[in-house]
Amino acid sequence: MTKEELIEKFQNIKVHKSKGKISVHKPLLILLALKAFKEGQKSMPYEEIAPTLNRLIKEIGNAPSPRANYPFVRLVHDKIWSLNKQQLVDDFHGEDPTGKFLVENKVSGGFTADIQNNLTKNPENIEILNGVVTTVFFEKELHKKLETLL
Repeated sequence: MTKEELIEKFQNIKVHKSKGKISVHKPLLILLALKAFKEGQKSMPYEEIAPTLNRLIKEIGNAPSPRANYPFVRLVHDKIWSLNKQQLVDDFHGEDPTGKFLVENKVSGGFTADIQNNLTKNPENIEILNGVVTTVFFEKELHKKLETLL
């Protein structure tokens, strides 16, 4: 995968839009995952990431009742994220699993193998993707705030 293909995948993630505003749930998860990957953590248990992701969704996304489980399982559809127990998640009553279910079943998530390989071989792409995601999905006024919160 070339750097351009990698960037394109991240620029084109599907985000929910309402009243002209985009939902930043998935981009926040990506930024957290990039930071974790840079620190050597390739897979993140939902139980560990949910509190931070919920806080960020509330602070940055202005969501009164954040639900980290949504981006955690839905990012898989963008083909940049994978779950250690995907079949278990897929079998969850035809809808998104609850946070409780993800915790009880010790579900972890991380970038797909091809993306992990790319980031391992080209660690400079972590910062490039961080910049791309920040620029594409967040208003300029939030960029500094994101730096301090992440």
